[in-house]
Amino acid sequence: MKALVFIWLSVLLLGSCRSGDAVRPTGSSTLVGDWKLVDPNSAYTVTLRIEEQPVQLAGFDSFKLSGRAPVNAYFADANISKGPSIESGEAGTGGIGNLGSTLVAGPADAMRYEDTYLTRLRNVTRAEVTSNDLLYLTYTAVTPGILIYQRQ
Repeated sequence: MKALVFIWLSVLLLGSCRSGDAVRPTGSSTLVGDWKLVDPNSAYTVTLRIEEQPVQLAGFDSFKLSGRAPVNAYFADANISKGPSIESGEAGTGGIGNLGSTLVAGPADAMRYEDTYLTRLRNVTRAEVTSNDLLYLTYTAVTPGILIYQRQ
């Protein structure tokens, strides 16, 4: 009888699943790779490379970030929670630290865009990957929002 109830519940739950922008578990295998910023849309190309760090913090996936903003190259570290826990918080939450960049001067508009982008990146609090290979980085800067990247 228990097996029959289990099978019935499984069929019911599977039937309620649907395709679309389903969020996959945010872990090292889904985040690692090369990404291109697609939203906010801009005339400037912004890239992001995510690589696993060899040393992991307990409860977190640790990453090395690098990329190109409109004028400069940038780099940072990131720690994203593996799962809900008191120590690491909700799965997919975390932060970016040690953000730095090269110091090349460029056109004023490009520099303003780059400064805004790096400020948003510095304030990321959550990472999610959708089933269609979009990376959502939620930030909580002066005006909260989401940076959206397409896997390359």
